[in-house]
Amino acid sequence: MDTLTVILLILSLIGNAVLTWFLVARRPTVQVPGPPQYIQVPGPEVVREIPGPVQYVEVPGPEVVREIPGPVQYVEVPGPEVVREVPVPGPERIVPVEVTREVEVPARSGPRFGAGPFPVAVPSAFPIGRDVAPDTVVDGVDLGHLHVRAGSQRGGRNRLDQRYRRDAFLTRIVPEFPRQTLLSAVAAGNPLGAWSHSAADVLVNSLATQVGAFAEPLAYALWEAHSPDTVSELLRSALRGTTGGLERLGHLRQAAPGDVSADLLAALSPLGQSHSETRRQLVFGTGSGTALLLRDGVWSEQLALGGRAAWTAERALPDGLDLRWQPVDTQPGDLLVLCTGATAELLGRPDVGAYLAETWRVGAPDLTAFLNDLGVQAHGADTDRTLVCLWERG
Repeated sequence: MDTLTVILLILSLIGNAVLTWFLVARRPTVQVPGPPQYIQVPGPEVVREIPGPVQYVEVPGPEVVREIPGPVQYVEVPGPEVVREVPVPGPERIVPVEVTREVEVPARSGPRFGAGPFPVAVPSAFPIGRDVAPDTVVDGVDLGHLHVRAGSQRGGRNRLDQRYRRDAFLTRIVPEFPRQTLLSAVAAGNPLGAWSHSAADVLVNSLATQVGAFAEPLAYALWEAHSPDTVSELLRSALRGTTGGLERLGHLRQAAPGDVSADLLAALSPLGQSHSETRRQLVFGTGSGTALLLRDGVWSEQLALGGRAAWTAERALPDGLDLRWQPVDTQPGDLLVLCTGATAELLGRPDVGAYLAETWRVGAPDLTAFLNDLGVQAHGADTDRTLVCLWERG
């Protein structure tokens, strides 16, 4: 064998070796799109870890979880539910858990008068009907030396019969008067009327409009000229003007005349007196309301529209225009109360009247206490209660 042949053989062996090495080094690999998670290789299960944001590595067979540092709260492992807690750096937080249980709270028990049974203190059902009125309403304001409290509450009989409260009240400053003047009013609708509360509410609001229309001549006749005839004429005109609102309500509701009738008692109280000055207030109305004065712990009637007679549509507006009015001079420490006929009967009872006289003679209570006084329980007193109280600060 010559030298050239040997050289060619050696070069052939070297070339085969280089080709074999090149083919092995260029063997293709499996590419996984996105951030590499893991690579599967046929045969016995082998996992080749790839650098990158790997969260965990799954290995077939018994479930194994590899923990990775980072803000991991817990790791779920398939199979029986197991939660492995991982501590998270930071201050411990203790969350209070409120544990409540039902307890029976006894009802508040104020004074009771009579042998019972007593009207229910809280209704057990909503009223049935098309009229709209809340069960109880209370209001109040301190106007200098005149402290005002007012409230209206559905009676026990109406609560049991699921009927609406039929009364309404109003306390409002009438801006048309030359001197700032408060108008207070209570109204009681037909006890069996389908729209009794609406009628009473329309009546007191219509009165505010009508009194405002006659404010200047009424103020002059009452507090300057002292002309009784002129006062009567102006008040009658104002009451006559309120009937239009009741008639419109009846037409809108297609109601019978008796369903939209109500009686009315009101007072005009000038404001701005000094502490020691006597305040002359004008009380007027038609129907069955009563104005009471509490002075030195003693009640006295100032104006009784219908006496103790039952409510009748003939004496109520819009048909009844039997106007009555009376000026009332109040002094520091006095209390003037406007109340519906049924409420006047309650205050006229010796037990209830004595209790409220003792309670109210010291001055105007706060609204919560006044509401409690309004709901005083008395045997047989199951009608609506509505009143406006005007305290002269002593």
